[in-house]
Amino acid sequence: MTSDARISTGLPAHPKTKKLIRRAGVAGAWHLVCLFLWAADNRSNGQLTGMSDEDIELAVDWAGEEGAFVRELVAVGFLDGEEGTRSIHDWEEHNPWAAGSDARSDKSRFAALCKQHGRAEAARKMPEYAARVLGAVPNSASGSAPGTPAALPESASGMPVAESGSAPSPSPSPSPSPSPSPSPSPSPSPSPSPSPSPSPSPSPSPSPSPKKEPDGSFCAEPESGSDAAAPPTVVLVPLVDGSDFAVKAPDVQEWQQAYPGVDVIAELLRARIWCKDNPTKRKTAKGVRRFLSGWLSKEQDRSGAKRAPGPVVVPLIDGKPWWQIAGFDHPGEAANARCHIGNYREFRDGKRVPDEVAA
Repeated sequence: MTSDARISTGLPAHPKTKKLIRRAGVAGAWHLVCLFLWAADNRSNGQLTGMSDEDIELAVDWAGEEGAFVRELVAVGFLDGEEGTRSIHDWEEHNPWAAGSDARSDKSRFAALCKQHGRAEAARKMPEYAARVLGAVPNSASGSAPGTPAALPESASGMPVAESGSAPSPSPSPSPSPSPSPSPSPSPSPSPSPSPSPSPSPSPSPSPSPKKEPDGSFCAEPESGSDAAAPPTVVLVPLVDGSDFAVKAPDVQEWQQAYPGVDVIAELLRARIWCKDNPTKRKTAKGVRRFLSGWLSKEQDRSGAKRAPGPVVVPLIDGKPWWQIAGFDHPGEAANARCHIGNYREFRDGKRVPDEVAA
C-alpha cells in the first residue's frame, strides 16, 4: 500500500479528460482523480479484478446515473477490460512507484526473515516469493538434496534480490551451455549393403557448474576466461521495484557512438545518483532505457554541438590508472563497488580488504 499517486500535469488538457467531462460532467473528472487515489491505496497494481462496475462506482462515491461513470471511462479509454476484469489504462507506466509497492513490501519482509531466521526458514515462511526468486536457479545447480532450498541470489550489498512481476531481473544472464562436441564416427564395417551405417548422434557435454561463493550462494556467471562470459556491467541504475538495471559495456559503446559530444559514463553515473536521490521518480525495467537515452540526448543537445569531446585526463599512479591498481577493469565497475581515487588503496582484486591488509 502507498500513500500517494502520480497525476500528470497534462491531465486536465488531455483529450480523454475533455471527452469525459463532456459526457459525465465535471464530476466525472473529479471522480476519475478519486479512482486514481483509491487504486494507489487499495489496488496498487491498477488491476480492478473481481470488482463489478457498481463496486468501482461505490469505491469513488459516484452519485450520478448507475453505470454511467464506468461506461464513460471505458468509452474514452481510462479503463480497459470487461466487467469483473477491468484495469486502469497504462497504470504501471504512469504510477510505477505505486505499482511496485507490493514487490518492495515482499522484498523487505523476506530480507528481514533472512536476517532473523536464515534463508532456509525465510523460504519456508514465504514459499511463493522464494519460488519467484529461485525460479531461474535449478536445484541441480546448487547440489542440494531434494526438498532443500537452493541458495538465494544476492545483490552487491549482500541482501537477497527481489523481483517484480513485470521487471526482469538485473542479474547477469546465465551463460549458454557449450556447443556439443561430436563423438568420432566409427569405422564402417564391411557390408554387402551399399548404404553406410549412420553416425551416432553427438552427445552434448555437461553444462559447467555454477561457481560457489564463499557465503554458500551460487553464481550463475561463467568462470573468468570462458568464451561465453557475459559482457561486464558498467553502471547499475536503481529501478522503482528496488532492483537494479545493469548497463553493459556494449550499451556504453553504442551510446558513445550515438552521442559523441557526451561523456556517457559520467552521465550514466549522474543518472544513477539522480535515481537514488529521487526514489519516487525511478523508472520501470520497461522504461529505463528510454529514460537513459533521453538523458544522454538532452546532454548532447545542451553541450554536444558547442564543444567537441576532449581527451579525458586520468591521473596515473606508477603508470597505471587508480581503478586498475584496485583490481577493476573499468572506472564504472569501481564506482559500483564504491571505490574512488580517495580510497582505491583499500581494494585488492576488485574487493575491499581489511585495514591491516591495506596498510
